[in-house]
Amino acid sequence: MRKHRVVFEHLTGLTVAVFDALAGDLVPLVEAAHRKGLERPDRQRAVGGGDHFDLCIADQLLLAVIWLRQYPTNEVLGFLFGVSDSTASRVRTRCVPVLAKAGRDTMRMPDPGAPRRKRLPAVLQDTPGLAVIVDSFEQRTQRPKRSPRAYYSGQKKTHTLKSQVTVDEA
Repeated sequence: MRKHRVVFEHLTGLTVAVFDALAGDLVPLVEAAHRKGLERPDRQRAVGGGDHFDLCIADQLLLAVIWLRQYPTNEVLGFLFGVSDSTASRVRTRCVPVLAKAGRDTMRMPDPGAPRRKRLPAVLQDTPGLAVIVDSFEQRTQRPKRSPRAYYSGQKKTHTLKSQVTVDEA
C-alpha cells in the first residue's frame, strides 16, 4: 500500500511518514505485550510453540489502524492483507489494546456495531484506488512425474497448472 499513497492516507488517515514514526514507537510495545503473553504461568505450550503470525508487526499495526479508521469486517481485512479472517481478528485484538494503552487510538471513529461494519463493496466504493481485479484459470499440462496429485484438477478431470492474475489501475 506504500506505493499508493492516496489509498494509504484514505484507509488510515495518516501519511506514510507519520505511520512509520508511529510504527517505530509501537513495534517494541507490541513485542513486549506479546512476550508478556508468552511468559504467563498458565501457558500450556513452551515459549516458541504454537502458531506464528503471517504478518510482520508493522503490518499488524497497519491492520489495526485501518480497523480503527474504517471498521471493515474481518473478511475484508483478511482480503486486504492476504490472511484469513481469523488471523485478522487475532491481530486486531492483539494490537488495538497496545494502541489504546499508548494513547494512539485517537483515530478511532464511533463503532457502528458488528451488523453495520463495512463489507468489501463499501470499502471499494469509498476507496476507488483500491479496486483490483482477480482472475484464476487452469491450463492443461502433461502429467508431471513428481507429485502428480498436486497438479490434478477434479474440476477439469485432468492435470493442470493453476494460475491467478491480479490487476489494478496503476
